[in-house]
Amino acid sequence: MERRKFFASALSLAPALYFHPVAEKNPYMRRHILIEAHRGNSANAPENTIASFSEAIAIGVDRIELDLHCSRDGKLVVMHDDSVDRTTNGTGNVKELDYEYIRQLDAGSWKSVKYKGEKVPLLQEVYELCKGKVMVNIDLKDARAVPALARITLEMGMEDSVVITGLVPACTEDIRNKEAFLTMFYENDEVFDSLKNSGQNIKAIEHAIRQARQYGLPGFLFPFDFVNPDIVYRAHLHGLAVNVWDVNTPEQTEHVVQCGADALMTDDPAMAVKSLKRFRL
Repeated sequence: MERRKFFASALSLAPALYFHPVAEKNPYMRRHILIEAHRGNSANAPENTIASFSEAIAIGVDRIELDLHCSRDGKLVVMHDDSVDRTTNGTGNVKELDYEYIRQLDAGSWKSVKYKGEKVPLLQEVYELCKGKVMVNIDLKDARAVPALARITLEMGMEDSVVITGLVPACTEDIRNKEAFLTMFYENDEVFDSLKNSGQNIKAIEHAIRQARQYGLPGFLFPFDFVNPDIVYRAHLHGLAVNVWDVNTPEQTEHVVQCGADALMTDDPAMAVKSLKRFRL
């Protein structure tokens, strides 16, 4: 009971301490923390499949996250790994395979027999599922996908519901010059890891803020163990949103909410919904 009271108290204080008025100009800075499903309901369903995304939407998430590759024949394939080996019954790298082959693979049985026959989806299929229901975070794995990603996003009217992470800032300038309507979050794990490991979190956030402002990005995707209240406060002072991954326990959920983060990414959306429901801001 005492722990519950502490959690509720901390949640009530979080927006007052860490929510900045500039948020009115940045739609990704939130008074109510968003829940994002990492590869869908990936703790319980085969990641990056329609089944996984459908379950996450039914649970009540605000945004789903997916990984995007480009097949040999230019199709936008939703898969995390470079190869199909781990999550299907096939073999080979996505970029060296035609989608006709990939489509025939079983992307569900590795997780559970109940998902036998689940297919590797195309981005268009995920957009069709999500449109009007949830936002989409695309972890871009292959820069070759950008032109088709931009075209399909516009054609399906998803430009206001999609954010891009992955390969940021590596291909940020190219996207900004050619596909300026695509929204990107800053994510640079190499910088975070190197500075975090040397105890230089403040230097890391200052570097990230400079780069985000340079490219006109609205926010960050930070690893869970990088985030603390001061990091979030510094980002918010500059009008930049903070998204945190992976958050997979009630204790981790409590931490990111206390820090004032704007969104959390989780493999277990049911856990996150349950943890936040009693204390929803």
